[in-house]
Amino acid sequence: MAAGLACTEAGDDVLYVETVLLPDGKDLVMTGQLGSVMQESGKAAQGYIASRAGAFGIAEATRQGGVQSMCRPGRSRRMGPRGA
Repeated sequence: MAAGLACTEAGDDVLYVETVLLPDGKDLVMTGQLGSVMQESGKAAQGYIASRAGAFGIAEATRQGGVQSMCRPGRSRRMGPRGA
């Protein structure tokens, strides 16, 4: 699990990303409340990691499977500037 920060017009939010390898899969599956920009960012990250896998020490067997990532917000969105 990794934590990240999302900065949006509605405010900032902590995101927790859980990822598992899918030995029989061949693609990136992203679930959770993600917009199109986050989906595109995930695909870009997958391509970058695949192209630099050797430098990152990622084994060939690991590169053959798919990846599933679940993004979930760390807290509920606040309504208004004071959370009212």
